[in-house]
Amino acid sequence: MQSIIVKDVSFSIKDKEIIKDISFELEEGEILAILGPNGVGKTTLLKIIAGLIKPTKGEVLIYKNPPEKSRKYLSYLPANANIDQYANVEDILLAMLYGKDRKFIVGNDDIKKIKNWYFKLLEKNYLKTSFNNLSSGEQRLVLLSGCFAREPKIILLDEPTAFLDITNQAKILRFIKEMALKMNITVIFTMHEIYYANIANKVLLMKNGKIKSYGKPSDVLKKDIIDDVYKIDVLEIPYDNKKIFFPSVF
Repeated sequence: MQSIIVKDVSFSIKDKEIIKDISFELEEGEILAILGPNGVGKTTLLKIIAGLIKPTKGEVLIYKNPPEKSRKYLSYLPANANIDQYANVEDILLAMLYGKDRKFIVGNDDIKKIKNWYFKLLEKNYLKTSFNNLSSGEQRLVLLSGCFAREPKIILLDEPTAFLDITNQAKILRFIKEMALKMNITVIFTMHEIYYANIANKVLLMKNGKIKSYGKPSDVLKKDIIDDVYKIDVLEIPYDNKKIFFPSVF
């Protein structure tokens, strides 16, 4: 079943075109990695899909409805979330569970739910700890657990591996892949680490606000395409029937 349709989407601010003619479709359970240099419109595209900004042209459908009518299906985690730094972790997770626009009464089942998802990603119990006392990496793991605690059908993640060491990067990406498969969740994430895009079913590579290449990782992640998009010579390293790319700085 199709979960997301993006059709001919463009977005401009005054006379400046940010993204142009973006189209793709995703099925339930698919993972899409959006790649591209800084400033090509990755975050803008994610916000349009989340319904936070409206496209200048084109449309986005979430289970056949526009994003603003599909909030119950969506969890969105920006790269820099606006969080009350002095609230404790448990309160933040409960707020994420219900959404800021809803009044709620906390029940035992709610506490169990957020604890269940929290301990899937974090080992130490910081639930009664102020958010600002956590490291940036721990904060990121907390917020990601909150996204999944809502048990949405679609999760949108802007740079989910930012601020994390390689151990926690691997933990998050394995977790995303496992949950997408187990819960049939559609996941879209943006990132700069090209080599991690291999966990996705599809890759969308952007250049100058447009789609440069879209398809399976094996079709998109090619040296000539990456060299052209990033304007740098990359090293291509075969690994486990995949290709991993690094900038040739050594």
